[in-house]
Amino acid sequence: MVDGGQAGQLLAFVDRQRVLNGHTYELSNAPCKAVVDGDGVVHIDSVVERYVEDAVLAEMGVLHYTGLAIRQGNEPVGHVFLMHDQALSASQAHLADRLLQLATLHVGHRLELHGVRSQALEWQRRAETDALTQLPNRHAFERELALQQSMIRSGARADSLLAIFDVNGLKAVNDELGHLSGDNLLRETGNLLRNHLRRRQDEVFRIGGDEFALITDAPKEGCESWLKDRAAGIAMQLQNGGFPQAGLSIGIARFSETAGTRAHWLALADTRMYAHKGHLRRS
Repeated sequence: MVDGGQAGQLLAFVDRQRVLNGHTYELSNAPCKAVVDGDGVVHIDSVVERYVEDAVLAEMGVLHYTGLAIRQGNEPVGHVFLMHDQALSASQAHLADRLLQLATLHVGHRLELHGVRSQALEWQRRAETDALTQLPNRHAFERELALQQSMIRSGARADSLLAIFDVNGLKAVNDELGHLSGDNLLRETGNLLRNHLRRRQDEVFRIGGDEFALITDAPKEGCESWLKDRAAGIAMQLQNGGFPQAGLSIGIARFSETAGTRAHWLALADTRMYAHKGHLRRS
């Protein structure tokens, strides 16, 4: 099959002696050019003589070529073909026509399915991405919570940790500097959380207007202290970066602390986050 209508890659050609692998040839010197330009099945006899500049075809001893273009709309995107080192009879040529037509239908359906699947995945990615911060959103967060719960209950994972973050001072930034500055504060908070808190397999989410979350599996001892220290450092970076009104509250809960439900896990982290927010307000 031709990728993008530019060059054909012969994956394997079987003759009576051996298998030749990895031959590539350009469309300008090969029968597939005629297929791309044509509207139906193309039969070419005496291929070697006609395409004398193509050393690969000559090396393989190709005598007869049968090809059919694959199109998406009016655009040729590839082709399927049969090649033989002997001339084909009329009945063999008719059979080759039918085989290529069936093969092209099959490939075309596969391309359509691949396109539909790619489009569906892209729409899913958009549906699960927060437009402002480009972080996974609340929908993706709820799905990840369910996955963590399922893996822990099945024994595939010992424990998981949930951290909830609340951006303090967002209303003050909106009132004093405008909502564009408030959006910039949220974007910067998301970037800092993503870049300074998570390991490779962890994920940071924006789960509400000024709330973010981090889920980490198999949390190590002392993980809570490490996260609190990092959160304090991020709050300092926000204040030094043009948002002196800003702060960051954090609430942390392990799944093993809960009654075994996602709702209790989320509620425990949320309660601790609000307790920390109150402590910051009083201090």
